[in-house]
Amino acid sequence: MALNSFLKRKNAKNPFVELTIERVGYPYCDKAQFRKAPALTGRGTTDSVLYTYIPFVLETETVVDATLIVRTYDGDTATKWVCDWQYYNLAHGSVLTSGTAEEMSAFFIQLQYTTFGDTLFTITDSTLFGSTLSPNWASGGRKAKIVTSEGEG
Repeated sequence: MALNSFLKRKNAKNPFVELTIERVGYPYCDKAQFRKAPALTGRGTTDSVLYTYIPFVLETETVVDATLIVRTYDGDTATKWVCDWQYYNLAHGSVLTSGTAEEMSAFFIQLQYTTFGDTLFTITDSTLFGSTLSPNWASGGRKAKIVTSEGEG
């Protein structure tokens, strides 16, 4: 509930809700993901950082194009928007390396999966993921598939 209070205060100070809905869509709060991270350097060992990832989808679409990342810790809250097109400005590298185009693309693939259950993705940008995806250019791109721990996605 601290997150709701924070967003209400922020909107009261500088209205952003209507503009946000127009530009990036509605939040799918029920599909938000939460991740805890270790305490920040130089801070006490008792506090940890909670990251909340809230997917946003335009009203007429079923594609996650943006997410609001909310970082909360020890009474402090910070927000950051990330949009799917921003991968284009990043260097290429491993999916496991923070800050790469591949890592951001995989992040949005994962958000799409957890929000809508999609498991098959067509990667149309030939610069992404190097040769790690099986080629399927006849259908307009290479394919990436989410495979769950139960087997098929």
